[in-house]
Amino acid sequence: MRYLHEMHFSYETVKWKLDSAALRARGVPSGPLWGKLQAGHDVTLDDGTTLAAADFRVSEVQRAVAVIGGDNDTPSLLSDACAEAQVLVHEATYTEAILQKVGPGPTHSSVQRVAQFATERGLPNLILTHFSARYDNPEGMAELEAEARQHYAGNLFLAQDFASYELDAAGVVRKFQAA
Repeated sequence: MRYLHEMHFSYETVKWKLDSAALRARGVPSGPLWGKLQAGHDVTLDDGTTLAAADFRVSEVQRAVAVIGGDNDTPSLLSDACAEAQVLVHEATYTEAILQKVGPGPTHSSVQRVAQFATERGLPNLILTHFSARYDNPEGMAELEAEARQHYAGNLFLAQDFASYELDAAGVVRKFQAA
């Protein structure tokens, strides 16, 4: 029996953007008319032609997807959930060497397994968490990070107690700095 705890979060916003190429194609110079169209107001040109704002606005969808997985010795079980994800937060309790010593059966994951999975899925951001107490020192954390870096070249964080992370509209995770 495998144990899998997973949470999948997605957030989507739609922003309106002015279709400047279409306006240029109509011969409308940039300026105050563009601003009115962007604000959603129809405008009338000097020749009496009315331009509907809706005809010159295009939507830009920004979507952020985060997957949180834990108590999972087979990260590939999250493959479908991570299909559109920009960030995976996953437990990485052990190094692969220690996990092999722990033995078979449903258990926690290793840094290597999670890092390899994140690389295979093309996940741009990875936050590792839920480490064994044996790594609760600078040398131990350095060992975990070194193993992760051997298998993952993306934006990597080793979670810290009470730390906050932010996934921005561009799909980049940053450690949140409180003001």
